[in-house]
Amino acid sequence: MRSTPEEIVEELEELAAISADDLNEANAPLAQVIRVPDVGKEDTAEWQAASMIRRFVEALRKIAGDAPDPARIARDALDDAGSVTPPE
Repeated sequence: MRSTPEEIVEELEELAAISADDLNEANAPLAQVIRVPDVGKEDTAEWQAASMIRRFVEALRKIAGDAPDPARIARDALDDAGSVTPPE
């Protein structure tokens, strides 16, 4: 069974929350000695991958819908790929 991009994004966001919790739990002993910042789900690779997939899917849908200047849409999506978006 193939997953839709939306299903993959949802799964990645769930994994991001789990990863952040695991990292914070692993850092708990160290946090008793020094100040250790909490890891947010937005800080994980899983969240960043979900954000990137969301942006690429949005760009592809615009291009598939015959939006003007598809090359610009693709460039913008690639340029923005490194920034993290908040959950919708």
